[in-house]
Amino acid sequence: MEKNLIYGIGLLLGLSLFPLVLHAERYSEPGAGFSYEVLDGWQLVDFPGMKYKAMIGQRENGFSPNLNFVDETTKVDMSLDEYASANETTLEKVFVNYKKISRTDFATDSRLKSIKLITESDQQKNHLRQTFYFFKRTNQRFIVVTCSTLASNGDALAPEFDKELKTFDLSK
Repeated sequence: MEKNLIYGIGLLLGLSLFPLVLHAERYSEPGAGFSYEVLDGWQLVDFPGMKYKAMIGQRENGFSPNLNFVDETTKVDMSLDEYASANETTLEKVFVNYKKISRTDFATDSRLKSIKLITESDQQKNHLRQTFYFFKRTNQRFIVVTCSTLASNGDALAPEFDKELKTFDLSK
């Protein structure tokens, strides 16, 4: 879990340095078993060290809002709630000035259940708002979608993040 978190932090730094390379209406991640629609005006990029493409928006005030996708296999069976709670505990320990804004249930248009956690914290000299969407594949396999933006832009992008994650779907 902490390894994936470190990759996610690295992604935040690197995304502002990478060029925009791909745009798609609906994107199916090869071999991942999930798909989603790409937000209008956002682009998909390959990012070294990350298994899946990230989606980035327009750079503003030195930061590019972004979504990244991580899958994780746990060593023990866990419910979705237990998994989200374990991640929340890790985030509290790792991030500076961590603040939980909210934690709610969330469902996609295809009725896929998720837990949505909204946080703020200081990372690499930026005060960020991050929205984590936790999805369960099996008792030991989960997918986390992390939506990151400057905290000052968090309220403006929150509806876009929800709109995007409503289109998220797992292959059967």
